[in-house]
Amino acid sequence: MVAKVIGKVDGREVIYERSTGDKWTVTVPLDLDGMYVVEVTAYDEAGNVSSYSTYILTVDLKALRV
Repeated sequence: MVAKVIGKVDGREVIYERSTGDKWTVTVPLDLDGMYVVEVTAYDEAGNVSSYSTYILTVDLKALRV
């Protein structure tokens, strides 16, 4: 089971908080249009990396979509 999630958005650390069960929420610190590289690392209860992923988040405020 995932015990902790740490992430970065364009190199800035972000804090993930467990909302319910296996769902985690995060607030992205940048609020401008553009593309952002998001890195997510999940740790299990023993402190081992249980998963790692990188993805691109695209924000378009004019079209109101992410």
